[in-house]
Amino acid sequence: MKQGKHAEALDFLLKSKALIDYASEPELIYLNLGIAYMNLERYNMAEEALAQAAAICKERRLKRSFLLVWNNFVKLYYRSGDLGRAREFLDLAEDQVAPSNLTEQAVIYEMKAKIYEEEKDWENALTFLKMKQIYTDSIESMEKLEAITEIETKYQTEQKELQNQALQRENELQASINRNQRMGLGGLGLGLIALAGLSTFLYRQRQRIQAQKSQIELLHREQRHRMMNNLVFANSLMSLQVNRLKEQPEAQQAVKEADARLRAMSVLQSRLHHDGEGQKTVAIREYLEEITTALQRSFGSPEQPLRIHLQAPDAEQVDGDAAMRIGLIVNELATNSCKHAFAEQPNPEINVALQPETEGHYRLIYTDNGSGLPADFQVDTKQSMGLFLIHNLVKQLNGRIAFSGEKGTRVECELNLKAA
Repeated sequence: MKQGKHAEALDFLLKSKALIDYASEPELIYLNLGIAYMNLERYNMAEEALAQAAAICKERRLKRSFLLVWNNFVKLYYRSGDLGRAREFLDLAEDQVAPSNLTEQAVIYEMKAKIYEEEKDWENALTFLKMKQIYTDSIESMEKLEAITEIETKYQTEQKELQNQALQRENELQASINRNQRMGLGGLGLGLIALAGLSTFLYRQRQRIQAQKSQIELLHREQRHRMMNNLVFANSLMSLQVNRLKEQPEAQQAVKEADARLRAMSVLQSRLHHDGEGQKTVAIREYLEEITTALQRSFGSPEQPLRIHLQAPDAEQVDGDAAMRIGLIVNELATNSCKHAFAEQPNPEINVALQPETEGHYRLIYTDNGSGLPADFQVDTKQSMGLFLIHNLVKQLNGRIAFSGEKGTRVECELNLKAA
């Protein structure tokens, strides 16, 4: 199949199918049969083969192979032009992928963007392309982090070996001193010489360890600095693009939303960078103030200014990853209000309150004075990209979310940052 000889591949797979009772992984035979039929544009036969593979995976509880089968169902329906079925199987595959599996998430978002592009739904296509890029950047950052971790492991191992060598020499020195003490002044002189040698050895090893430690810290600083610069650069490009899309309001709105999400992350990276090297927490009130101020500038106008009132504890420090997720939740809620709730509201207002409860537990209360929620609203239906993000961000913080409101919207989130 890699050589493009799909007919020959199909012939061998059909011979393998005849011996399937002896196969240790029969699901792979049906999976590859489906791919071969798909490449030959025999879509009905491909669908039957993939269905057989899915049935075997379900029976044997082969989650990884099951995901491969569903991804190929997506490719099949996409190639055959059945975009509705392709999106249905993409949603099924997405439910099976763990949030930490960044590679699979990026593949799913890329396929969703292609489907929306075929349907000429440019807003959703652009949104999922941005999400795919965010996950791709995260994968690259994790690869860099793994390289740094490998250096740190080598550093810790070598440091331990050096400590063992020093301890061994110290023991040898003590034994030598004990022997020499019995030999009088001559032994004392040898002991002093050995002690001087040990001191020199330890001094040089400390210098070497300090140099390695400085190298690791430099790599950490460089990674954080590059990430922050990349986010700021992306924000600048999006701001320019917003100004160029004045005659295309839907595309302009999509870029504004993506810009707001990126800004929430770039603000966090900027705060972590300027608060000091190795800083892992941020002052949550100052962070949320910067995000809400940017939202007021982005979505407000002289004719219809947006007012956001914030209540949060002054001196509360929150882990950087958790703070970013809280900031993105506030960002998405405010974006949805500006997009859907304020059309007939001349004085739009939003209230955001973050209330600490027990240690590591917070309650986030969000309200607006907009048009409220429709009667059939359900957050789990993933009606939009923003609601999908909110649902997953709350889930990542081991929390719960509730929506209510007919005249104005009220959202309450219970967040467990300690377990996140």
